[in-house]
Amino acid sequence: MGRKRAIPDAQLLDAAESVVRRDGAARLTLDAVAAEAGISKSSVLYAVGSKRGLIRAIVERRIDEWHGRCAMLEEALADRPNRTIEAVLELIAEPMPQADRSVAVSLSAAVFSDETVRAPIQRDVAERFRRVARDAPAPTGAVCALLAIEGLLSLERFDLLHFEPEQRARLLAAISWLAEQEPGVGRLGPHAAMDEDDGAPSGGAFARTRCGGQG
Repeated sequence: MGRKRAIPDAQLLDAAESVVRRDGAARLTLDAVAAEAGISKSSVLYAVGSKRGLIRAIVERRIDEWHGRCAMLEEALADRPNRTIEAVLELIAEPMPQADRSVAVSLSAAVFSDETVRAPIQRDVAERFRRVARDAPAPTGAVCALLAIEGLLSLERFDLLHFEPEQRARLLAAISWLAEQEPGVGRLGPHAAMDEDDGAPSGGAFARTRCGGQG
């Protein structure tokens, strides 16, 4: 019996995302991905180990793709003080395509119910906020701008709220303006102050987030 052909990671993950878009995350199985990719289930198992590993690989690829695009833009904006925020704003100038949103929505339950799958996203978000807080001339304004960006993306990603193109462009321009402001502790409150040691908001805000109001 001949050796089974190797499958590029991109091909396997493309097949997995096709299954999610067509059938939903509930039907994302190793068998379904193998059939979609035209390979054996054992080849899928060898590549990702389990369904959990498959979902994590999808998440990590999306993060890597984002980093690659953002790095190229930041390099082009190297002389700009808020290059990280400006690069992100350029990346999101157009809303996320529907095909990508459907994958994000379908996988959201699996992602946020599994700490090992969620971990790459947590690290990515925390690092992005740390970089902005560390490098921006106006750290408080830049962090607030990034919070606004993440909120906008979440609303759009989960089809909760969408803006007309002109209105959305105005909002992004306002976020860009916000990134250059430094209101100061007195107006935003003591918990918005930046730690001098690591440039992150005090109280470990980037290490852990909570949903809902605080008691």
